[in-house]
Amino acid sequence: MSGARSTFPSSGLGGLLLALLLAIGSPALGQSQPSGAPKAEPEIGAHHLALARDVLLASGMAPAFDAIVPAVSEQIKKHAVARPHLAKEIDEVLAKIRPEMEMQKQRMIDEAARIYARALSEAELREIVAFFRTPAGQHYGATQAELADDLAGALQDGTQDLSEEMLKRVRAELEKRGHTLP
Repeated sequence: MSGARSTFPSSGLGGLLLALLLAIGSPALGQSQPSGAPKAEPEIGAHHLALARDVLLASGMAPAFDAIVPAVSEQIKKHAVARPHLAKEIDEVLAKIRPEMEMQKQRMIDEAARIYARALSEAELREIVAFFRTPAGQHYGATQAELADDLAGALQDGTQDLSEEMLKRVRAELEKRGHTLP
């Protein structure tokens, strides 16, 4: 496995979460309709949304969400390293705004739940919640951060190996045809 890891401490779901955050922050991402035509979204009931939230958190994504505020705080502290005299004030400001940032985190979880609710029916979400209440489902949810981290590393390494092998093979085939690829 390569040394590349998620920005979010102890959570391999950082990449997935980052993609989710980008989608939330930029509503136009992932929409295939013309920019002038607003998408009419079906109304999502409170129970449907609650089920989606349960699935989201039981699926092992909670550690990724829990890591957001501390990870961003650490990034801010790293930027301030050039001004060590501000370290105490930065810590105080971060402590002061933490409750607001926690509320923002909850809004992100709510938006992620809406994404789940749009993709899955209430009946499907009930079945998924039932699975996560089983011992196997609980174990699955508890291992997701670690598994996602391991998978991300393996996929990164595998992609690199595949890329190198494909380039090697393409070069060899082009050489047979009298061409050189740098």
